[in-house]
Amino acid sequence: MSKAERTKQFIIEKAAPIFNTKGVTGTFISDLMKATSLKKGGIYGNFESKDDIALAVFDYIMKQVVDRIRAKAAAQDSMAGKLNGILDFYVEYGIKPPVEGGCPILNFGAEVDDHEGYPELKKRVKDAINTLEHDLMRIVRKGIRVGEFKEDVNAADFATKFIVMVEGGILLTRIQKNQRPLQIAIKALRQDIEAIKVD
Repeated sequence: MSKAERTKQFIIEKAAPIFNTKGVTGTFISDLMKATSLKKGGIYGNFESKDDIALAVFDYIMKQVVDRIRAKAAAQDSMAGKLNGILDFYVEYGIKPPVEGGCPILNFGAEVDDHEGYPELKKRVKDAINTLEHDLMRIVRKGIRVGEFKEDVNAADFATKFIVMVEGGILLTRIQKNQRPLQIAIKALRQDIEAIKVD
């Protein structure tokens, strides 16, 4: 990695918790200058704009999330184990997320939904959701193929419900400052995993 690449990565890592906590509109160049100890030119010498930094930050945070989810799933042999491993990630996520500020899909998603000025960021959020859905669908479909899950399970519906419940649980947990909503969502999803298994 070149010096320029290292500097760019350093800015992204320092900026990630700021954007993830304050949002794009709530983050100012002065916040980034303070966090990085760089001058304005040092930051904009590596990025074209604040929006450009926001895109890089979102990609960085989502990579942390997706890599950890996939590692949890890969550590399990059975398809039910993989789904439960992903839920184990979210149990830990509720206590200590990979990047301060919570779920990037919720944080960035709410902002781009309310603001038409971030079309590329909105696309990235949609792509991130699609990536998680496809990972879940692949696991469920393989579970059906190998005879672990019932044949009538709708993988797409299961994946969407999984994400909706987890994201909803995270949102309520953050708002209420209480782990109970996420714990309830995870418990219900573990029951759903048991329900789709072949007897």
